[in-house]
Amino acid sequence: MVEIVIAMAIALIIIAIAIPSVQGVMERNKEQDSFDRFDKLAQQARAKSLDEGRNYILVWALKPGFADEMQILLRPEGNPDEVTAQLALPVDEVPQIVGWPAKLASGGNPLAIWTFWANGSCEPVVVHCPKKGGGWTAKYNAFTTEAEVSYE
Repeated sequence: MVEIVIAMAIALIIIAIAIPSVQGVMERNKEQDSFDRFDKLAQQARAKSLDEGRNYILVWALKPGFADEMQILLRPEGNPDEVTAQLALPVDEVPQIVGWPAKLASGGNPLAIWTFWANGSCEPVVVHCPKKGGGWTAKYNAFTTEAEVSYE
């Protein structure tokens, strides 16, 4: 009987130690998923600009009718009606451009614009996504559009 109690106590201690570790892995997976969804949109912008030989932009805008939701729209430059892809997120989970030279609007809608040129290059930017308990920061290379990402 004593052996069973000791075995259960050891098992509970092991479980108590493992729970924070598992939670950390789950949070990291959420951050990775968030970055992957954003990066997929950026890579789509690059691919479309190369394939079609015209500039594409990612536009940060408030979702019409939703004060607490943002959307990042992929569209050809100069054609606001032709949205080819989008990413809708709660305002507190939206990746934000923190590095120059992407255009940051002054209090209007759209809030920011990131350009991908017809030759496959883009404006070099740093994008940060704050998240409760973590987040990620990606530094995009102007020539390759590849991101160097770090997780917090």
